Amino acid sequence: MQEKRFIINYYKNADSGIHIQRIKNSEIALTPHSHEYFQIYYILQGSLIHVTGNGTSTLTKGDAFIIPPGCTHSIQEQKDTLFYTFSFTKESLEPTYNSIPLVTQFLQDLNSNGNVHAKISIKNDNLLFVEELMEKMHREFEEKQIGYSDALHTYATALLIILARYHFENAPLTIPKSSNRARIISSMEFIDANFTKQLTLDDMAKWTAMSKSEFCRQFLEFSGTTFQKYLHSARINHAATLIKKDYSISAVHTLCGYNDFSTFYRNFKKIMGCSPMQYRKISRSQ
Repeated sequence: MQEKRFIINYYKNADSGIHIQRIKNSEIALTPHSHEYFQIYYILQGSLIHVTGNGTSTLTKGDAFIIPPGCTHSIQEQKDTLFYTFSFTKESLEPTYNSIPLVTQFLQDLNSNGNVHAKISIKNDNLLFVEELMEKMHREFEEKQIGYSDALHTYATALLIILARYHFENAPLTIPKSSNRARIISSMEFIDANFTKQLTLDDMAKWTAMSKSEFCRQFLEFSGTTFQKYLHSARINHAATLIKKDYSISAVHTLCGYNDFSTFYRNFKKIMGCSPMQYRKISRSQ
């Protein structure tokens, strides 16, 4: 029997190369098949056995897999399984994932090398986040309120970043050097948007798919400063803005990403040239 190959328009409600559904069991997936699009499964309850050329795995709640175009796979058995499927073509998310080098390389790696994991176990600290992402994506796809396409792309990118981290922790990585500049620019944008979080060198190296030493070297070359100095500068500039708005100085350090006041105070004085209290007095006199 000839293997069945699905196109995205198999789903009658597919929208611009994207389809999301929440289903209980699947008869179609029982026979070996492939499709022209990427597809992600995420298990909400029950279990299933997923079969690929790389192996067979039993998936339960919190497990996922992603299949690239043209990869043959099937589900061998399902037991009261409830899961999401997120199907998308490369073109449907291209404007979004091209701005995230880690995701771009992840999808390229899946496409070219067939490094498919029959099972991806989402770590405990990401379980709730991934489940919320899938639920929000499904709701946006079904309700199609104003701006739903942008929301879908945002949630999808966050999901792909998590899956990419797993992938590159377990597969060799080769990225052309020509993409280094784009990755560093993207990392700077990421820091600008997330400096209030506990960002580490390990996090940024994984996020850009570089070794720590390579990330530090490339960051210094393209930004003119180190990762730590750039992070502190973003935090202190935000702190200065909050101080001007009369936020309590004792509370400001936690609002700009510092765990302790002494580190915040030391960096504020070093970058701004005065203490937080002196800065408040100067800003009030201007």
